[in-house]
Amino acid sequence: MFDPTLCSPSQSRAEFVHRLPPSRLGECHGSLCSFHDVRKAKTMSEPMGEPRQFSLIVVLSKDEHSIGILIGRKKRGFGKGFFNCFGGKLEASLGEHIQPAKGAVRELSEETGIVCPLEVMKRAFVGNIAFTFEDGDVNPSMKVHLFCIFVTTASAPDQGGMGRDTGGPQQFPAHVFVRPDQIRGCLEIDPVWFRNIYDIPLDNMFADDSLWLTKLLQ
Repeated sequence: MFDPTLCSPSQSRAEFVHRLPPSRLGECHGSLCSFHDVRKAKTMSEPMGEPRQFSLIVVLSKDEHSIGILIGRKKRGFGKGFFNCFGGKLEASLGEHIQPAKGAVRELSEETGIVCPLEVMKRAFVGNIAFTFEDGDVNPSMKVHLFCIFVTTASAPDQGGMGRDTGGPQQFPAHVFVRPDQIRGCLEIDPVWFRNIYDIPLDNMFADDSLWLTKLLQ
């Protein structure tokens, strides 16, 4: 799971060394209304239909030296070979459109083995990201429900494989314990720890990560 050649921490820094240059990024808007105003000004058509809904979970861990991040390397499907945070499509039949945190709990467990209590995941909610595409008739817009949790590894025998709510640091309530051997991948994705958030491979991630993820981590 941990590749030291890829993920060795760099010297202390306050910049993302692999962040994509502005020339490779799309235009970032503070709100969906702002984006639609620009589309109208360019005589582009409005996106059609309801957006597809997804969960996305940022997993962090902190020690006395730095903040680390757990991201996944896609092994198949959309984004194969890229690194990404964990998550996926919300299932309406499971009530996840009404309660997106349920979908986040399910996806995190399936893709990493981390079992986060639902109430903790609810507290981990950060906000929504709206993705729209110029070929909206082919690629419907996406509404992403974003969550962020801190994990601490511990070997206490009474945890039984469940992520346990610790109450967390006062400044960040969404915090769980996991066993050291609990984090594992699946057929779709391999989890990889980066011991310093500033070393994440943004040049091998979706371009939008250089916008929203760096803002969240900072």
